[in-house]
Amino acid sequence: DFVQKLNNDNPLMVPNLLPTRYQQEVLEQYQPLTRLNFATINEHLKDNNIGDDKANVSAPYFASYTKVPCRMLKNLVRLRGPVDQGYGRGGKKLGFPTANLPSSLFSNALTTIPNGVYI
Repeated sequence: DFVQKLNNDNPLMVPNLLPTRYQQEVLEQYQPLTRLNFATINEHLKDNNIGDDKANVSAPYFASYTKVPCRMLKNLVRLRGPVDQGYGRGGKKLGFPTANLPSSLFSNALTTIPNGVYI
């Protein structure tokens, strides 16, 4: 494996190996990205008639993404409290009911969560 050889030869220059397809999926799960394309080295070799058909290299060869405005939270967050009056736009624009919770009651729980709309 080319990257493994580079890592062995100079770990300061190439400190990490390429992730497998599964590891890549785990990495991208909480990122605000949507995968457009993904190919492993093995798929690239087969598509271009290069090398041995018996090769089993599942490391990424190419991955492309587009940024999206939402992502999953790493941990489930449950909040309970009085609902503040909003402008009446949320449910109409999103297509389902929304509730505005006062951030002053949840400031400690929300310190690590980015601003946004959560369902």
